[in-house]
Amino acid sequence: LKMAAHEIYDAGVNGNVAELGVYRGDFAVRINALFPERMLYLFDTFEGFNAIDVAIDERNGLSSAQKGDFYYSDIESIVKRMPFSDKCIVRKGVFPESAADVHDRFAFVSIDVDLYQPTIEGLKYFFPRMMKGGYIFVHDYNSSRFQGVKKAVREFCREENVSYFPLHDISGTVVIAK
Repeated sequence: LKMAAHEIYDAGVNGNVAELGVYRGDFAVRINALFPERMLYLFDTFEGFNAIDVAIDERNGLSSAQKGDFYYSDIESIVKRMPFSDKCIVRKGVFPESAADVHDRFAFVSIDVDLYQPTIEGLKYFFPRMMKGGYIFVHDYNSSRFQGVKKAVREFCREENVSYFPLHDISGTVVIAK
């Protein structure tokens, strides 16, 4: 993340930053610290996995996730952890409906939603709104628990003729550059 932030600044890439799938805000804290002057959108249900998304994964044999997994609703404590909390915009709800009135462009986006449907929706929403030189990180690409992430990334990138690069980290993050 730090290296990507340096690249974004060195190239003069404009745009705000976002995280889709915040949970307790551990990665969001790092994003906020590295992009202190940019608005950070925090998209999450803050109620755990959505039943519809879980059903899609279950029906397709992509995960054994349960409705409500990763439930964490204490938005106030998440925002308090941010070094630049005045730059945070919390968007609670099911994505992409929670982004319906957001018209910003983005330099960096983290997608960490674990399931097929919100991953594909995140890619469809954010990629066209990315500034040239920006990055999308998609977590859990190589997760054996959440196989829908890999399916969503491969499907999206094939349909949009977009390249990606897998990183060797825990659960295998994928980087998509615009």
